[in-house]
Amino acid sequence: MNRPKACLLRLAVLAAGLSLPAAAFSAPPEPRSSTLVPHTVYVGDPARLILIFDPSAAPMAPLPLVVDTSAILPRTDDATVSRIELDLADGELRALIDFVAFRSGTIELPEIRLEGFAPGAMKVQIASILAGEDGQGELSSAQEPLAASGTALLIYGSVFALLAFVACVSWLALKGLPLLRGAADRRRRALASRSLRRVVSSLRAGCDALDPAEALAILSRELRAFLTFRTGLNYLAMTSEDVRRACRLSGGDDVFVAALFRRGDEVRFGGKGCPPAEILDFLRGVEDLAARMDAAGGNGGC
Repeated sequence: MNRPKACLLRLAVLAAGLSLPAAAFSAPPEPRSSTLVPHTVYVGDPARLILIFDPSAAPMAPLPLVVDTSAILPRTDDATVSRIELDLADGELRALIDFVAFRSGTIELPEIRLEGFAPGAMKVQIASILAGEDGQGELSSAQEPLAASGTALLIYGSVFALLAFVACVSWLALKGLPLLRGAADRRRRALASRSLRRVVSSLRAGCDALDPAEALAILSRELRAFLTFRTGLNYLAMTSEDVRRACRLSGGDDVFVAALFRRGDEVRFGGKGCPPAEILDFLRGVEDLAARMDAAGGNGGC
């Protein structure tokens, strides 16, 4: 009975002796030094932990090794690791661990396990308040407005945009609206002249077939509408004598217009005839009148 017990005891001692080197080999590497950047880290601020290891702790993977894929980086409720970099330099292994902490006090960073590299627990101190002169805790002071990132650009950009808006509104009120109104008036005058010329061309083409009274009535009606639009006077309600007294036309055009209206009244109400040649003269006169008013611009008045 004593001999089997002695054998079992020797086996136990041998197993214990073999397990000690294995345990020592599997123990996480201890850093020679650690540095926290910045020195004081606040909740929610990005920070970096720099660990210096013996080069024997380097993993089998080629260096430098950078891991920045969020899907495989560790995270806990206290902190999240955003980047890990391993590199050999000056005979030492450097581990750069970027993280963001979500809780103040002493926290333990998420466990890092890379291929052949698994450091032990990493604890850092996270601050949330600053200590005042009296030793009491106080909230950190607000950053100066112009010192905050992007503040100056926002302020100057807003001022520039406001000045540009005011300048555009001022230009539109002083210059833009009159220019737009002038362009609109010129377009309306051009459309009125074009419409009158189409009527004249149509009457000239059918002069022989149309009744003189009907031709003069159409020409008088269209010319009255054209002059009413161009001069602002109601030529639709004027007699031939009213046209001469109104004197809104220059270069003797008022005499021509009065003669046209009077001749139209004579043919229409007096039963007098009007040869085609006379109607053609009136048509040419209306075309010349429209051309002169277009060349004069404005209302073409006297």
